[in-house]
Amino acid sequence: MSKKLKAVITKIVIMLLLINSAVLGACQPTPTREAVVNAGHLEEAIARSSASVAACDAPQSWRETLDMKGDSHAQIEIDASISVPDVTAFPVYKVKKADFDTTQAKALVDDFTHGKEVIRDKARTKAELEEELVMAKKQNDEDSIAQLEEMIKTAPETVPDEVITDWNPVNKPSGSFADENGKSARISVMPDRFSYANGEIIPESMLLSIKPNDPDEKQGKIEMGEVSISEKDAVAAAQSQLHGLGIDYMTASRLEKAFCSESLADIFIDSDNKPLSKGYLIKFVRNIDGISGIINEGIILSVYDDFEYRAPLCAEAIQVYVNEAGQMQSFLWEYPLTVEEKVTENADLMPFEEMKQRIRDMLTFINSYNKEQIEVTSIELHMTIVDVKDNDVEAMYVPAWFVNYKVIFDDSSQDNRFALNAIDGGRVLEAPVKIDPVIQQAMDADKKNLMNNQ
Repeated sequence: MSKKLKAVITKIVIMLLLINSAVLGACQPTPTREAVVNAGHLEEAIARSSASVAACDAPQSWRETLDMKGDSHAQIEIDASISVPDVTAFPVYKVKKADFDTTQAKALVDDFTHGKEVIRDKARTKAELEEELVMAKKQNDEDSIAQLEEMIKTAPETVPDEVITDWNPVNKPSGSFADENGKSARISVMPDRFSYANGEIIPESMLLSIKPNDPDEKQGKIEMGEVSISEKDAVAAAQSQLHGLGIDYMTASRLEKAFCSESLADIFIDSDNKPLSKGYLIKFVRNIDGISGIINEGIILSVYDDFEYRAPLCAEAIQVYVNEAGQMQSFLWEYPLTVEEKVTENADLMPFEEMKQRIRDMLTFINSYNKEQIEVTSIELHMTIVDVKDNDVEAMYVPAWFVNYKVIFDDSSQDNRFALNAIDGGRVLEAPVKIDPVIQQAMDADKKNLMNNQ
């Protein structure tokens, strides 16, 4: 498959580093940022916690209009529902990575293959490369066309099969096997990732995001239609199958309609082929004493962003696809964690009136150079991961407020969010984003230039 096609039609959860073009392209006064937090004292604040029962004084909603800073006439409209979990305490836990070992990997493989042999992935044959070349030509991907044509010259006609017998995740074994219906299913194992797929999963959001290059092309014209299984029943089916795998500590966080097809080409290229099934793609997160964790769904950064806390670990997540018959056809388990000692039974949360001012400050600061309208849609209390002072092995799950908002453009909108530690209001970078040194240097230079022009 061509690189260009993969970029268009493969759904992967990734960390996005997007530099705000309005910031980078501007030479305007640096916005005044009010102090957000007295950073560096989280552990001390947790140690002082004395709450005996859960205490969160947040209202059910918040409506307010804020003026934008800088020279923008746009406003920040807050019309947000406020979601708080129904719990009796807001605990803090230590947490650390828990990579899969060979025993765990083999047990998961046996659960999904039912003892069938898995054939190791092998070099692509000439016929397979020629099929990819056809798809690359349909996409006018000149770079991939040239690369594939060169590979075809030396590609083997056939490659012998090899059965995988060693499932050590360090070696990253992956391969395929025939399911009970004779369809090809796949298994892949890495230290921090286990995946099973009986077909290619295409979520509805991907269908909606793809625009046809040619009005006669099938791309962008696919409609999901109705799914016969209800959302509630799909989640129940998924949870039952997770329970069968010994996973009882995850809770459903997101779901959307999805197709399952034998290949991506069946959906996006060949209009005569139909999907194998329809159903729901469901994302599960850690349940920490009744408080849900978060999913790694992307981070948006600008040159001015400062963070009091940075997650040294990715949040654990499981993503499954359940078809209309309630069967799991796809399973992805990423970044397994071990929840260790409970640091405190019940942390004292910052009064919400104080948190509201932190949120106002952050909204106006982040959007100081935006010309577009901002609409805050919801504020949710979840668990997120923060670093532990002087400890590069462990992290902490702490309660945090997630502020979800939209940047409204002329013909579209962009979903954004930020997280504030609910204990002291410090901003959290909720994923271990590593910025390329060249990009960081450019960001620092732009920040310095803007400050010099204040």
